[in-house]
Amino acid sequence: MQAMRLGLPALAAVALAVAAAAMLLATDSADAQFTEVVIEVKPSTEQQQAAVTDLESDNVTFELSITVTRSVPLPFNPITITPRATVVGTAGWEAVFTPHDVKFNGSGSEDFLADIIVPANLSADRIFTVDFNATVEGVLIYNLVHDTGLVEILPYYKIGRTFSTETHTYKQGDRASLDFTITNRGNGDDNIAIALEDASGLQLRGITIQYPDTQRLEPWQSAKVQFFIDIASDAPAGTAQVNFTLRSQGSGGKVTSSVQFTVQVEKTVLRVILSDYWWALALLVVVLIVAVLVVRGRRRRRREDDEALEYLKRKEARRQAAPEGQKAVAGSGAREVPTEDESPRRPEPGQDASGGPGAEDVAEEAVEVEVGTEVGES
Repeated sequence: MQAMRLGLPALAAVALAVAAAAMLLATDSADAQFTEVVIEVKPSTEQQQAAVTDLESDNVTFELSITVTRSVPLPFNPITITPRATVVGTAGWEAVFTPHDVKFNGSGSEDFLADIIVPANLSADRIFTVDFNATVEGVLIYNLVHDTGLVEILPYYKIGRTFSTETHTYKQGDRASLDFTITNRGNGDDNIAIALEDASGLQLRGITIQYPDTQRLEPWQSAKVQFFIDIASDAPAGTAQVNFTLRSQGSGGKVTSSVQFTVQVEKTVLRVILSDYWWALALLVVVLIVAVLVVRGRRRRRREDDEALEYLKRKEARRQAAPEGQKAVAGSGAREVPTEDESPRRPEPGQDASGGPGAEDVAEEAVEVEVGTEVGES
């Protein structure tokens, strides 16, 4: 009897254990047939747009609801739902859910926020599908219903440029070429408009620029832009700034960049002399003219001295060869009348162009003849 009394509690415990096991098996069977996890993206957020750049990512937010349906609620056997997100086609996507996870003892629903980090440098006009699913803990067999959201990559526009910052020196009358490089750092095809600033001001300084006005580029494509610079022969010396403005036509001209060149214009040697040292050039001309006149004057005086000396020599020779009577006349102080052969061979101030005696010489010869006659008669 006592053994029977002791065996009843043990038997009751065994029966309770068997009942619990049976219930558990029945619960698993029910969960296998009726446990369902449904993930739903709310329609107001199922389509998102991301504005990423070449260096910066973007965040988009989806609103989710997770609904769990269980046929038998079991407080001692909760189900833990942890949402997940998957993007196929590219790496770098991340998802942060708030809350991180939730437990369900029975049926119920919970709202989640999914912050999706969209990676940088994605091509424009692409649409990525985000698959929302979950991991389920606490039940072996369940039915999980996924949902998806869409992320459209918006176009962005950015212009990269590379150019020389050195000063470019040219002479008046030079023609040269310069270049710079532009890069489409946006995520879509773009036309880059090129405009020269203050072209009229440069022309007033004698500088003319010829350049292309547009360049079409694909994403991350680069192109070298060459332009020609002409310096007028009379361009003033000095420094000028050549500035180009680059505009993204895809952005409606809102995205811009700039390129700057420094141009130094120098005068040619001839223009330096004419403009800065004109007084020295004028002085040189004057010195040359004076030197020529001096040399010509010296030559003329030397020629006149030689002719006068030759005349005196001929005159002395004729006097030595003259008769005694004529010598006496000459010795008495009378002047000897020169013959035509004794006249100087060069035109003298009193002679005509043919070398013959002029009016003054004829008068002088008449006086000499008259004086000589008077001396001879006395």
